[in-house]
Amino acid sequence: MKDNYHDYLNNNFAKMQETIKTIQNITSSDIKHKEISQNLNNMNNQLGNSISKIIEESNHVNSNLETDTYNIAFFGETNAGKSTIIEALICGDGKSIGDGRQDYTQKLETRNLDSINLIDLPGMEGNESKYISEIKKGIAKAHAIIYVSSGDKEPEETTLMKIKSYLRDQTDIYSVVNIRKPLNPHTLKVGLVGDKEKIVIESTEKKFKNAFGKNFKRTFALNAKVGFVCRSQNKNPEAKKSFNTMLKYIDFPKDIYQYSNFENLNNLIKKLNNIELQNKKIKISNTYKFLSINNYITSIILKSKKDLDAQIRKIEDENLEVVNNFKSESQLLEQKLDATINRNFDELLANLSNLISTADDKSKEEINKKIKQEIDAFNKKFKVDIKNEFEVFTQKMKHTFKEMNEQILTNLKYSNIDNGYINIDETIKEVSANFNYIFKNILGIIFSAVISIPLGQMVMIVTAASSIISRIFKWEKVDKKKEMANKKKELIHLLNVKMTNLKHKLRREIKSNTIHVNRNINKQLREIDNHISQIKKLSFKMNSQINTLNSLNNETSKKLVESIEEKEYFFVYIDKSMNGMFYIGSKIKYAHLYNLKYIIHFEDINEFLIEYEHTLKDGFFYVNKNEEFQKRAISEMIKELNNLSGQKKYKGVKKRFSRL
Repeated sequence: MKDNYHDYLNNNFAKMQETIKTIQNITSSDIKHKEISQNLNNMNNQLGNSISKIIEESNHVNSNLETDTYNIAFFGETNAGKSTIIEALICGDGKSIGDGRQDYTQKLETRNLDSINLIDLPGMEGNESKYISEIKKGIAKAHAIIYVSSGDKEPEETTLMKIKSYLRDQTDIYSVVNIRKPLNPHTLKVGLVGDKEKIVIESTEKKFKNAFGKNFKRTFALNAKVGFVCRSQNKNPEAKKSFNTMLKYIDFPKDIYQYSNFENLNNLIKKLNNIELQNKKIKISNTYKFLSINNYITSIILKSKKDLDAQIRKIEDENLEVVNNFKSESQLLEQKLDATINRNFDELLANLSNLISTADDKSKEEINKKIKQEIDAFNKKFKVDIKNEFEVFTQKMKHTFKEMNEQILTNLKYSNIDNGYINIDETIKEVSANFNYIFKNILGIIFSAVISIPLGQMVMIVTAASSIISRIFKWEKVDKKKEMANKKKELIHLLNVKMTNLKHKLRREIKSNTIHVNRNINKQLREIDNHISQIKKLSFKMNSQINTLNSLNNETSKKLVESIEEKEYFFVYIDKSMNGMFYIGSKIKYAHLYNLKYIIHFEDINEFLIEYEHTLKDGFFYVNKNEEFQKRAISEMIKELNNLSGQKKYKGVKKRFSRL
């Protein structure tokens, strides 16, 4: 049955893979910092490794799709009787039946029955890890699964969950409980299914329904060995011998076979052995495998995108807080530096003025010495005070960045990111590493600013003060005392003017230095913005690829239904994760083959609009809060409507909490 539909499906696997490959191409060409650029490249590699795993799984499914023959895989516990059942169905010679050793079946064994392949898989509860590739290959080929378990115990839930993880809701599942009661007078009287067996069968059926939902069809209770003996006695001497032994306890040979209860399973195989229906089932099964992995990949990317967007928002909030903190601390630094200049100069002026006021000819040498001491003390203290202000600023910025980095990693730790394949936590850790790199640059900028403060200006103050003091001692002794006092005031005023000029000049130079610091720190902070922008590109690409994968899902759903029903349809949406179909067009004939819980049908778009247009408000359709499947389906359909109309008439779908 290898036709154009299979080629179409094969091409869609290739499209899906090409779509997800583009996610990892984050450009780092705009990042000048070598270290940050390298981190982005590392991030690309991590994403590449994640995506490679997804593509590898996709390739495994696609390469093992069976398109020519309907395959039924027998899956189950080690030594549960899988091979015995297959031999009984084909009336074989029994050579493939195990001898009681664990893991007797170690690779796929395929037996043909008319137009059906029966695939015997390695056991689930032996050394399963050795044969996992064979198990996955068999499941990929299978269009139906028959799970075989022993009649003395029900399957473990962990085993069923493991099977479910392999199948991903893509295949019909049947359960067989193999009751190993030998045929003798006592068992003939009690029957194959006694009270104990009924409990196991009921519990098995309940567990399968809970695990597989509508994919689970029914449970068969049988005796595989007795069934094999009855159907294969002419090909196997041991089977013939066992059959003759059983005849001692029963009058009619057909009653032996009836005791085995095997015919119910045989009738299922006969029913499936229909070429026309097989072809349709093969298409449906293979398409569901594609849709299942496509939906799975979409869900991984969607969850990764949500996690990444949440982390980006938190990083942006943290970064904004850092920027605001920096602006606030920068302004505070300017105020403190200005206050430090004023305080030190005012104190120096007061001390020098006091010395001038008390100066006389006798204290000339002592006054000059004290002036030099004042200038030296000022110079030393002023430098320490300025350095301390920058140190406080540095410590506050260091604390702010440390808190930001710790918050990013804390958010990551408690964000419950578990993406399966796409490693978002490593992506965010790269952001944190880059912020550390940028912060080191900022500390270097601040340190450079401190050592470049122009404290050599204090020499000018020493020269100015000495000049003024020299003028004091040029006064003649005949000057009157009052005139001397006035002259001292005049000289103190002159000193004040000179020191004020020096103070303004120093303030301007420190201000210029501070502006340079701020400019360089802002440049570094912009690198954080640039880096966040680079990470956002990943989010944008994820969004684009989600839309592409959704479109691929819709196109494939439509193509499947058109191939099965041999009619054209306006729109088809199948969601295997929600077990539903939404379609617009003629009523489908083979509804039972699709094996879906929900099938929502509209003859044409007008019928849909009659049903939903009254809910339309501000461009949004509204559905009830429990109608998640309808929300997804209509969201995809209105994209089709908008594309056809060439305008965005419909914005989307929202949930409502009460009927309009």
